[in-house]
Amino acid sequence: MIGRDDLVGQLRALGVAPGGVLVVHTAFSKVGSVEGGPRGLIDALGAALGPDGTLVMPSMSDDDEQPFDPAASSCAAMGVVADAFWRLPGVRRSDNPHAFAAAGARAREITALHPVDVPHGPTARSDARWRSTGRSFCSASATTRTRPSTSPRSSRASATGCRRTPP
Repeated sequence: MIGRDDLVGQLRALGVAPGGVLVVHTAFSKVGSVEGGPRGLIDALGAALGPDGTLVMPSMSDDDEQPFDPAASSCAAMGVVADAFWRLPGVRRSDNPHAFAAAGARAREITALHPVDVPHGPTARSDARWRSTGRSFCSASATTRTRPSTSPRSSRASATGCRRTPP
């Protein structure tokens, strides 16, 4: 079983920095056994970002036949972690069928009212660096504002215990 401190260490090895903005879409079944389950993973992600960071997850509606309600529409198709995340106290969710949920310093900006074809708030800048961890730790795709980067290369997990697949 992976504990919170080990997860935070692995996230830092992947380049997640305190104060950054991290967008995570993960298949919890690929993570392995995590102490605290999906909530334990969410807590570790938040700890890696620190109090000045922002955690963001997709929160799209599962049902195109029903009007989207940010206070009630499930996003179970986005995964158990994303569906648990938007329901936590203090997490903001955009009012959009292509919703994102966010917690942290930039949550209000990221979830601000926006057109249906834009998945984030109008002032949320896209100057973030893209990191794709493929099928490695968390099976996550992440956008993180860390250091400026001119390299489009993907980062691969290198921390002890991270599972990897070929690029």
